[in-house]
Amino acid sequence: MRSMQFSVATLVLSSALFADAAPGQAMASAPPPTAVPAASVRLPETPAEHLAMSEEYTRKAATYREEAAFHRKMLADYKAQVRPDPRHAFENTYVKKMRIHCEGYIKNADALATDAEKFAEYHRLRAGELTGQ
Repeated sequence: MRSMQFSVATLVLSSALFADAAPGQAMASAPPPTAVPAASVRLPETPAEHLAMSEEYTRKAATYREEAAFHRKMLADYKAQVRPDPRHAFENTYVKKMRIHCEGYIKNADALATDAEKFAEYHRLRAGELTGQ
């Protein structure tokens, strides 16, 4: 009797889930997330818009630099906190994991900051071009 109750409950639940599906068709899953539609992206056209974009990239670059500095400090503090084992010549396993994590994050944050600085410079130059400078 118990297994029959489970089967009926399962049938009711599955029929409720697939109620919107056409007969003979499986219910389609949600569409995968996509990039921002091209129609919603507005490119800067005026000098003021380019300068605003330049300022935004400058702020982003500063944020990325702060993130990199934070991870450098985190790694240094962690290394100072973990005592080395004099019996072993190799790096402490926990320090190594933290170092790999932080160095990867620092590398990526520095690369993003460099790119953002280049984009900021481009938009400053483009604003200058549009104003005739």
